[in-house]
Amino acid sequence: MSTGCSSLRVLRAAVRWIVLMLAGVLGGCATDSATPSRGGMGGRGGPPAMVARSVLGGLQQMDPFEAVLLFAGLNSGEDLPEREAPFTPEDAAHLYDRLLDTPVSLAGFGPRLVAAFLLREVMEGNEELSRSALLERVQRFHGLAVLRPDGYLAWALT
Repeated sequence: MSTGCSSLRVLRAAVRWIVLMLAGVLGGCATDSATPSRGGMGGRGGPPAMVARSVLGGLQQMDPFEAVLLFAGLNSGEDLPEREAPFTPEDAAHLYDRLLDTPVSLAGFGPRLVAAFLLREVMEGNEELSRSALLERVQRFHGLAVLRPDGYLAWALT
């Protein structure tokens, strides 16, 4: 009779574990909803441009500046500035306009704040910046958390 009780306990524990796993998978998390988002995040697959890059051209290594722009909602990888060319205030203004044309999602709220700040900073500076200078500016936001409109804290860069 004790073996029947112990196997019943194991079965109950297994059922609880399965129910918890299903609830986690079906319920999602606070930053990912069951409804499709209107911003740059396409469900669970990430930004469409990032998916296209990894499928079409093999996985390309993005630098932190490109990652912030894509996480912020810039869907088109074609809008990203050339890595070798200096980044001008005109480039920043073009990207800023493109960014404002795309709706922001809760998942992309932190990167959107960072991207908008960086682009405004370049536009106000009236000087060309090298890619290394842009990357140094992005690193200032490493470890910074922002408060989203729904009350959750989110990392600024992801």
